[in-house]
Amino acid sequence: MDDQLLIGREREQAQLRAWAADALAGRGSLVLLAGEAGVGKTTLARRALAGSGLEVLEGVGVQGGTSAFGPVVEVLRAHLRIEGGGPLVEGPLAAHLALLLPELGPPAAEGDRATLFEAIRLALAAIAARRPAALLLDDLQWADDATLELLAALARSLDTQPLLVLGAFRSDELPRDHPIRRLRSELRRAGRLRQVTVEPLEAEATAALLERTLGAAGPSLRRAVFDRTDGVPFFVNELGSALAASGRLEAGPSGLELLEGEDVPLPDSVRDAVLLRAAGLSDDARVAVLTAAVAGQTFDPELVTAVAGLPEWPDELLRQGIVAEAAPGRMAFRHALVRDAFYGEVPWTRRVALHRAVAERLEATHAAPVVVAEHWALGRRPEQARASLLVAAEAFCAVHAYRDAERTTRRALELWPEERDEGTGGARLDVLERLAGCAELAGDLAEAGTIWRAGAGGRATRSRSGRRSAGWPPSSSSRAAGRRRWPAGSRPPAPSPPPAWRPRPPPNGSPRPPTSGRPGASGPP
Repeated sequence: MDDQLLIGREREQAQLRAWAADALAGRGSLVLLAGEAGVGKTTLARRALAGSGLEVLEGVGVQGGTSAFGPVVEVLRAHLRIEGGGPLVEGPLAAHLALLLPELGPPAAEGDRATLFEAIRLALAAIAARRPAALLLDDLQWADDATLELLAALARSLDTQPLLVLGAFRSDELPRDHPIRRLRSELRRAGRLRQVTVEPLEAEATAALLERTLGAAGPSLRRAVFDRTDGVPFFVNELGSALAASGRLEAGPSGLELLEGEDVPLPDSVRDAVLLRAAGLSDDARVAVLTAAVAGQTFDPELVTAVAGLPEWPDELLRQGIVAEAAPGRMAFRHALVRDAFYGEVPWTRRVALHRAVAERLEATHAAPVVVAEHWALGRRPEQARASLLVAAEAFCAVHAYRDAERTTRRALELWPEERDEGTGGARLDVLERLAGCAELAGDLAEAGTIWRAGAGGRATRSRSGRRSAGWPPSSSSRAAGRRRWPAGSRPPAPSPPPAWRPRPPPNGSPRPPTSGRPGASGPP
């Protein structure tokens, strides 16, 4: 790990290493690592854990969402790869863990969230019992609700295990109702809130970081870089590398300075710095990287080359450090800010077409329905997005991720046509009943009651107009049915909207950018 990215982080690194030492001694904990995008949270965490004696397993929250418990499932699978397979949990709970890891065997036919949480807890405890471990869960601002609820439950038992759970999140992307705020509140009430906040660098540390990239820098260049970057390490490094590659610097009496007498303004944003650094890409590489930015932060290069119409993946993107290998058959942008920069360069009409093409290929390969839905939505295909969201809601319910099911079902209802005929109105009321069941199981009883009443009003209106109203108000059995999964092997109803209907675009008339505080809230997956 490069020490240059840790300038000015001595205090934070010492604190994280102290908690890692406690975990090694059998006194684990949950630690939150907060900071704005590009401030160096991931690098700090990895550096602090390096040499700690803990086995480090990483999971990442995916923008746009993924399957329930996504970061935790990634951690468990990483351990299975290292250990060469084998059961993580013995006995009856093994079948409950198989709900998340089908490779472990047949899943449990029945169960509840508490049982699944216990199965996950025992699996993590088994990992730590073999060797003290640290779980680095990154980008939790994009994690599913089920993962964050699990962390609150895990925190109660970590103090007697050699297990450190380190969760990093962007503190500048948390709306008021974000579940991370609920997680922090629960931890604070229980006296278990441990958080390190990573701030931007001061002017002196920014200059030191810049000089690790460029060599000695003159006073005016140091001031200009600090003013432009506000001390955000990622921006400092991108800007320094871009300036070094552009030939816009000359030697001065006290170090490098910007060329005089020419129009060579510094980039005003991370996006400008990233694009300046990538200005020399070949045509094929540029097409590939723009298509990959639409596909996602982590992507399949074969899918990207197929959608982009290229004969092969251009390796120069790897050589220039724009992307990196993430796993067998997978690549990832070096940083989410790099992906954001290229995504913003894709013309809107082209972006819509690419999202549709990516959605078609992902759907054909049975990718996570919530990811497919995001691409359909950003590709302006609301019918397909709605159908995928309802399938995703079923999958969330199957693993007791009821808040995620509630949120996903609500998004499906938002995509319903405003003009509803007799056929679509009844189907929408059926889904509204499912939403009420999800809200009830998620513990949002007041919200569930409001939805039940709205559904009852809709059924009554349809009854007065002569349309079918059987089954409303719901009996106890029908309410239970509303809390069960969609029928096995079937899709929830997804009626086609009238031809004149179109989804309402965001206020600026274009798809929202990638950066988002919640999975499935906006932007591509």
